[in-house]
Amino acid sequence: MMRGFYGVLKVGEGHVGTDREYRILYHGRINHGRQYRDPNHRRLATTYYHVKSGVGTVFELLPERSSPFQTPIKTGVVGLGVGTIATYAKPGDQFRFYEINPQVEDLARSHFTYLSDCEGDESVVLGDGRISLERELETGGSQEFDVLIVDAFSGDSIPIHLLTREAFELYFKHLKPDGVLAIHITNRHIDLSDPIRNIVAQFRQQAFRIAYRPGSKGYSSLWVVISKDPGFVKSLMKVERVSYWPRKEPKPIHWTDDYSNLFEVIN
Repeated sequence: MMRGFYGVLKVGEGHVGTDREYRILYHGRINHGRQYRDPNHRRLATTYYHVKSGVGTVFELLPERSSPFQTPIKTGVVGLGVGTIATYAKPGDQFRFYEINPQVEDLARSHFTYLSDCEGDESVVLGDGRISLERELETGGSQEFDVLIVDAFSGDSIPIHLLTREAFELYFKHLKPDGVLAIHITNRHIDLSDPIRNIVAQFRQQAFRIAYRPGSKGYSSLWVVISKDPGFVKSLMKVERVSYWPRKEPKPIHWTDDYSNLFEVIN
């Protein structure tokens, strides 16, 4: 267990001594990733990152992955957790994580192996994800990500500065023209889909809701996948994993750096 500025982190274990033994990271009461200890299963994408979840679907359908002539991809991830998303990397890929809490990286490297098992080139940039992306844009230009994943909203303390119009403008600047933005919005307390849909519409992008519900023993997840690439969108509709929005039209919630209100999205 570690205590720091951002709260309490705790690594737990389950099914010890069996082939189902696992480790899990908690931030307070929120699960930030689980990994099986068995070498044959430790690279599985678990919890909210299952291969049929929103993020798994993105990596499955990327043109660079689905075409016969696969080419390396560059992925950015805001929020590290235990590094589960690194399991989607293939040789030649670059996976760049942005993590505000240095203790999370310490635990991800010392008690889990997703980062060390990564088949591509992984790196962790410490600091606030938005500030880091802004600094990189100013000093070196766009990262030209094929995929940018924002995974920082699972708890009850929401970093709203990652969900404003200005934040999304930054994300799109760091994406390639045909890149994909994936937002993880699984949350017990709030529904972030409306402000995201409204912001995305301002940038003339298409947003799709992917709700994965594996059953009583698995982890349900909710992702918003955003792209304007016709090929990717066509492939996404074919796999039949897109879910209906709770409302045909989103509530008129428009968050900017000057205005936001969490009361508007409480479940």
